[in-house]
Amino acid sequence: MSWRSEHIWIEPIMGSRKASNFWWAIILFLGSLGFLLVGTSSYLGRNLISLFPSQQILFFPQGIVMSFYGIAGLFISSYLWCTISWNVGSGYDRFDRKEGIVCIFRWGFPGKNRRIFLRFLIKDIQSVRIEVKEGIYARRVLYMDIRGQGAIPLTRTDENFTPREIEQKAAELAYFLRVPIEQGYENPREATGRIVCANCHLANKPVDIEVPQAVLPDTVFEAVVRIPYDMQLKQTLANGKKGALNVGAGPVPGQKYSEIIFPILSPDPATKKDVHFLKYPIYVGGNRGRGQIYPDGSKSNNTVYNATAAGIVSRIIRKEKGGYEITITDASDGRQVVDIIPPGPELLVSEGESIKFDQPLTSNPNVGGFGQGDAEIVLQDPLRVQGLLFFLASVILAQIFLVLKKKQFEKVQLSEMNF
Repeated sequence: MSWRSEHIWIEPIMGSRKASNFWWAIILFLGSLGFLLVGTSSYLGRNLISLFPSQQILFFPQGIVMSFYGIAGLFISSYLWCTISWNVGSGYDRFDRKEGIVCIFRWGFPGKNRRIFLRFLIKDIQSVRIEVKEGIYARRVLYMDIRGQGAIPLTRTDENFTPREIEQKAAELAYFLRVPIEQGYENPREATGRIVCANCHLANKPVDIEVPQAVLPDTVFEAVVRIPYDMQLKQTLANGKKGALNVGAGPVPGQKYSEIIFPILSPDPATKKDVHFLKYPIYVGGNRGRGQIYPDGSKSNNTVYNATAAGIVSRIIRKEKGGYEITITDASDGRQVVDIIPPGPELLVSEGESIKFDQPLTSNPNVGGFGQGDAEIVLQDPLRVQGLLFFLASVILAQIFLVLKKKQFEKVQLSEMNF
């Protein structure tokens, strides 16, 4: 559970003492111990385990193989128990905005690297970055790019963060440190169907794409993208006023371009060796309305704002250009925290009200969202089409000739009968 205040953020890191590690260590230990006892029983000729009589298992080769697997499993389980005992990988990340210092501490294996302590200046942090690798073993890791030091991982590679969780964590950290957020993908489309637009447009909305079933190489075809939404909706603009929704990354007016036609040139395998006559997927992402997070990790005025501290709302100041300054006073020590609300969101709290940490101070003005669709299209070989047409024509001609031959044969039979 992380701890945050106005200037300090402490993020504890879970190490090897996880339920899954305990589970695998126990299973490996019991399984490998059983294998070793069965192999030893076959060698001694005595039943060390009553479930498997030693006379039914020969020492060579079954007993030797089981003993080998048992010893190997005991070594692996011993390694797991050691990492659990030493809690390797545990520690904390401490971000002190007041002192301008970031401290990263991790527990390692016994020896000179048992205590790993790194210290950086916040001004040397260039960005917070998410690295996404999809596949059978999907991985989402949060990095911090340090000037002159490279990328420092802030999360473990085996942590199963959902795309929304890792993006929310990165956005909050980037906003706290006042640094930009980046996201690097081997493939900009994740296995879940999300693409990079979902980092800033957090709400989910539908999108539809329509393409031909098949196309020929080096030809232009049309992809029709539909971004449906209620035309009567009004969104919060950057100045806090209400206005019509926009669509796309342009952006363009949504009322005019809720359906967009994209001309696409199909590739030619004759000129591109990495292109083949196969079925290919086409992915489309479409958003309507403004985003909730800017690329630098800061919030826009098109999202909900939460309290950064618990206490009592002692003062609310309405600014001349719109927005609010909310002063929250801690009842225990009198410490005051000021939350800035930009123009646009509707205020939900009032002076004298007691609030909790992370409690919504405003409504959520967002009426837009992002969605992704996909379709499949076949890149067809013209020779295959010509071959198919030739085959069909041959079949039709063969059928016609067979019918004519049958008629001719019937006439011959009829003439012979009359003769």
